Amino acid sequence: MRWLCFAFFGIIIFSIQSCDNQNTSPQIASSDDFMLGGIQIDERDQEKWISVLKDVGMNTVSITIYANQGPWDSVDFWEKDTTHANVINEIKIAKNNGMKIVLIPRLVLDSYFDYNDFMWHGMVMPWNDDLIKRWFEMYTVYIDRWAQICEEYDVDVFAIGSELRTLSQTQPITKIPSLEKYYLTPSKQETYIAERMSFKDEIPKKDLWVHHSVEPSYDELEQYLKDEVATKVNWAKKVAYQGFPKPIEKINHRRTVLLKEWYKLIATTRKSYSGQMTYAANFDNYDNIAFWDKLDFIGINAYFKLREKRVAQTDDQKYKEIKDSWNQIFNDIMVFQTENEIKKPVIFTELGYTFKEDCTLMPWQGHGFSIINGASEKELIIWSQQPDSETERAMAIKALRETNEQYNLLQGILYWKLSTYKEHRQYEPFMLHIDKGTTTPMLKELQGFRTNIDSE
Repeated sequence: MRWLCFAFFGIIIFSIQSCDNQNTSPQIASSDDFMLGGIQIDERDQEKWISVLKDVGMNTVSITIYANQGPWDSVDFWEKDTTHANVINEIKIAKNNGMKIVLIPRLVLDSYFDYNDFMWHGMVMPWNDDLIKRWFEMYTVYIDRWAQICEEYDVDVFAIGSELRTLSQTQPITKIPSLEKYYLTPSKQETYIAERMSFKDEIPKKDLWVHHSVEPSYDELEQYLKDEVATKVNWAKKVAYQGFPKPIEKINHRRTVLLKEWYKLIATTRKSYSGQMTYAANFDNYDNIAFWDKLDFIGINAYFKLREKRVAQTDDQKYKEIKDSWNQIFNDIMVFQTENEIKKPVIFTELGYTFKEDCTLMPWQGHGFSIINGASEKELIIWSQQPDSETERAMAIKALRETNEQYNLLQGILYWKLSTYKEHRQYEPFMLHIDKGTTTPMLKELQGFRTNIDSE
């Protein structure tokens, strides 16, 4: 899932032919080409998992592997498990059953380091040019090793990373980026704290946890919020060069260095892997990336906000708002493609919604608490206390499917997360249950992405 510390996130884009430096026009996927599938939670029987995927009309398995990052601004980088026997076993079974495979390496900030409290992997940024180059040297070893495995086992698509937000920002800028600007504006941070403190008697202690922690870390909401803000302000000061002369020049210089490193990484990976390649960008960051031309697909982790306020609505009114949002999102993606002359097909490398009411207000959020816009004032949502509902997330997928039928932009959707075990619902709010001979409103809408292609 994409639990993120703030409301900014990502999609994926696919190309049916290896493009290696060429800007090809997107092609409408056939039912065989359209990648529909997702990632498992914890399947004990891999043969059953793949069999159920096929039975419910899916043709793609999304597989992830993880490396660890020490302090977010360091080159402390390692991979705990270098064998990944379970991953390779899943690849073999999927290929033997005629499934497509997308393998996505990810990075996790190690929670052992207090310095990483309140941070997430999208904020990783080594401090200077030398450290950036050293970081990429280690990261390239990690990616290239898996590129070789993907080549050996005929993996269909290999991503060179996922949600490395700041590290992947390689487009030149003329002003301080919006997220850094937000953290560097004292009045914004004061408002952030004040809004949450107004609900201090309603926010349970169990939700005062920091990213990747298991148990709550704080007794007092106020101290929790002050530490969170201080951590993120410190991050923004460093990555935006606050206090240095000509910060915009420094940021653009760093982005030039980063772009060269991504180009080198892609070139190295292509020497080891002959399949198709992508990168899984945050939904709010795909347009900050300048290396799409070297890849075969634009990948987006698609946790786009689809509703603005929690207000009383009929189902028809709610659906219209969601549909209008998807229409704007597709327009924005196509404008980015046109302006940058990057005509690549798109895959949502992650797409997921919780089985809770109001899941489309903050699709990336499944745990903890959020402050959202109500009809006339701010309101508190404690996600674990939200009523269960399958309706809203089915609406989101239906609206997405109908929008895609208009634009023919998507070539795949990888759902986060799927399970053949109903008990997984107890701890994974994004979980979509799949099983032979059964269906749900959400699953039916997902299946429509392939059955509608067959009928055209």
